[in-house]
Amino acid sequence: MRRPLRLLSCSAALLPLLLGAAASSSSSSSSSSHVRWLGCTDDWDPAFHGAINMMAASSNLSKAVANRAERGLPTFWGDSCFPGATNCSGRGGPVQGPKGCLKNGGCWSLAPEWEAAVDATAAALAPLVANGTVVGIFVGDEMVCNGLPFENFTALVRRLRAKVGPTLKLWANECCGTVTGANGGPGEWLHVPPELDYVSYDCYSVPELVAGSDKYHWNGSAEVAMARAAYEREIYPLLAPHQRVMQLPGLFGWNQSQCPMEQQAAALIEKLSGYWSWAQEDSRVVGLAPWHMNDRSSHMGPNLGPGAINFPTVMAKLRSINAQIGPTTPPPPTPPPPPSAEPSLVSLFPRGEHNVDCYFGPILFAVPGSSTLVALTEARLFSCNDAGPKRIAMRRSIDHGLTWEPITFIWNDTALPTLPSKEARWKQWNKMGGTNCK
Repeated sequence: MRRPLRLLSCSAALLPLLLGAAASSSSSSSSSSHVRWLGCTDDWDPAFHGAINMMAASSNLSKAVANRAERGLPTFWGDSCFPGATNCSGRGGPVQGPKGCLKNGGCWSLAPEWEAAVDATAAALAPLVANGTVVGIFVGDEMVCNGLPFENFTALVRRLRAKVGPTLKLWANECCGTVTGANGGPGEWLHVPPELDYVSYDCYSVPELVAGSDKYHWNGSAEVAMARAAYEREIYPLLAPHQRVMQLPGLFGWNQSQCPMEQQAAALIEKLSGYWSWAQEDSRVVGLAPWHMNDRSSHMGPNLGPGAINFPTVMAKLRSINAQIGPTTPPPPTPPPPPSAEPSLVSLFPRGEHNVDCYFGPILFAVPGSSTLVALTEARLFSCNDAGPKRIAMRRSIDHGLTWEPITFIWNDTALPTLPSKEARWKQWNKMGGTNCK
């Protein structure tokens, strides 16, 4: 899937992630108590720009420690491509690759040593997770749409989750239009990996030329509408119950005299207001991470480099949102539960269910490239003996076996339209010439 030209998916990966602080729901209004984070997705030092709950996370652990000590801000540690495990267009890390492949010109891959890099990262983060400095990991930005095969991406997040445990939040961002589901192709997500907690899209709008004029107009609400439609159409149907989304408002300016700074500021404030209204209405939204705060050379087109710090009214709007989210210091992370002595077992075909006396010979298989599992078995209506009427029963899970759909019957070798009681079944079977007796 590809969006209209005016909706731009960030083609180069984000600079080291800066992300914000957890909010105490007791201090925020009931309409936004589910929003926990206000952050920034480029290398921005909040010490320079006022008291906004934004954290210069990046993969620099010393910066994370300093921000926790000096400002009480926790960190989502991470970078645009997972350090040490990806080869990202010459930037190093565990994902590797030269430019020249998919949507954003990228051709990324897992590094040969990616498993060791993930393990080393988890070990290095462990003490910072224990003391509340690191509360999450930004796994990467636009990794799949830049060419990292989806199966490699899922392997990365699966190993990362296994190494960091169940409580640390894992977040990944993708190009708008990348999460396409089971029919996706190269550069697209076939499902949302269950190991992730947060997912986001970067769907950005830019100024548009006014017809018959040399002037430009920037519709701030248009980006919100396009982004929300993309989330609802593509991401939301694939989320598991524990998963939520982050928003990535585009807060960059435009170095063009045809679009005065005052008009740009008004459009950016309109955009922020729209995102915040969406976040308050939608319990699936847990935070906002605007891009970008600093000035930078932009890959999105000429002159799209000014950061939000050039617009005082935009920064004031961010502070206003921050005040509604609440305090920044989160409670200590909840320790993971002790491992169960016995694995949790689920009886998919219990005897007697749907008046079936015996479910016999079950098989289980996984649908390649998805989170779907399918279980099949014979439903022997009267007994486990070979003789007698049978059906084929099926159950399906779309979340790797966490939950299962009810039993359905997909084949029937009897003339019975329904399954009556056991006594009635024996009577009918005997009338049909059955010789199988109890």
